[in-house]
Amino acid sequence: MYRILFFLFLLPNFCLSQSLEELEDALKAAQDKNNAEEIIFTHKKLQSYYAKVTDWENFTRQYLEIAAQYYYQDDMNAFQSYADSALLAAQQYDIDSYSEVYSLIWNYLGIHYSYIGDTEKALMTFLKDLEISESLSKIDSTYDDLSLGQSYENIATQYSTLGDYSKAFDYYTLALQKYDPQDKSTATAYVNLGVDYQKQEKYQRAAHYFNQALEIFNQLKNDQEYVSNEIWVYKQLTVLSNDMKHFDDSYKYLEQVNELTPNKNDLDAAWYYQVRGGTDLQIGNLSDAEQHFFKALTIYTSLLPEKHPDLSACLDEIGDYYRKLESHEQALNYYHSALVALLPSFNANAVEVNPTIEQAKYDIESLVILKHKAQSLRAVNKLQASKSTLQLAIQLIDQIRYNYLAEGS
Repeated sequence: MYRILFFLFLLPNFCLSQSLEELEDALKAAQDKNNAEEIIFTHKKLQSYYAKVTDWENFTRQYLEIAAQYYYQDDMNAFQSYADSALLAAQQYDIDSYSEVYSLIWNYLGIHYSYIGDTEKALMTFLKDLEISESLSKIDSTYDDLSLGQSYENIATQYSTLGDYSKAFDYYTLALQKYDPQDKSTATAYVNLGVDYQKQEKYQRAAHYFNQALEIFNQLKNDQEYVSNEIWVYKQLTVLSNDMKHFDDSYKYLEQVNELTPNKNDLDAAWYYQVRGGTDLQIGNLSDAEQHFFKALTIYTSLLPEKHPDLSACLDEIGDYYRKLESHEQALNYYHSALVALLPSFNANAVEVNPTIEQAKYDIESLVILKHKAQSLRAVNKLQASKSTLQLAIQLIDQIRYNYLAEGS
């Protein structure tokens, strides 16, 4: 963090012969070409310019612009580093703590904390962002309602993660009051509300919000980004229909996902095959389930790293398929492989071996796989290994309960 700040101070004066207007024109040209490397380079040149004229607010803002570029590239380490540097610069140069720059800093740091799973810190920083955004909106009638709405929604998602759906609903309501009713942001909030109601098993309310989101995305069909969002909603409707045991609807929504997925070898296609296989399995269509599961597995193994939750989920479902066939040895192998794919530091080959409590993840996915593995170990008469697997699951339950109570406090 400190090294980045120091480096930018010591940049050679390669840009100082250029005027601000020339640098802004260069930035626009890079943006028109969607050239991320050139955009970042130009923001660094702008930063040197602002350092020369001692405009420290715009100097700091360039850190945030660079951070945003790394966010778009899914480079979350660089994103965090530049967001941290922006905070350091803002503190060093006494930038107004109620400025838009500080609002963005807290927003970006909230995104970082949310990404690494630190929900409490994410909520705290998003609330700081909101405090500034609300203050700015009161003194500036032209302040962007969309930004304020996104601040509300960021807080809503954190309360949702904490299981406080009442507070989440309140903040989603505030966000929706700021959004254009026919905008993507409104549709996204509807999907998030639908997911919250689905978690609470309020399926009719969930379906209502998913369909409202779909109506908006259907009106924006000409944009490929919105087609991707349509796929997202149809996925949610598929999972909801499976939860409700409405399998005819599940197949209908799955076919919508398939039709909207032009590349039959990408991750959307893998999701389609995996969930199609799971739906086949639930209605007892085992031959189709096998075909679809292994199509999904082929795509996942070609596109994803060996350690990935989506790969793990697919392996777990293939284990379910073999358990349904009463092929317990094969089921056990897939359940064990699912654990290996899920847990970063667990790599044991022997199916009797389990991760330590330190290696395990304190989440539902780990518990589900451990339960399945224990059942298969018992089915093949590895009773001691089954017992130790269940004991690990109980330890995880205790840890999850402890973490939940600690967050609640």
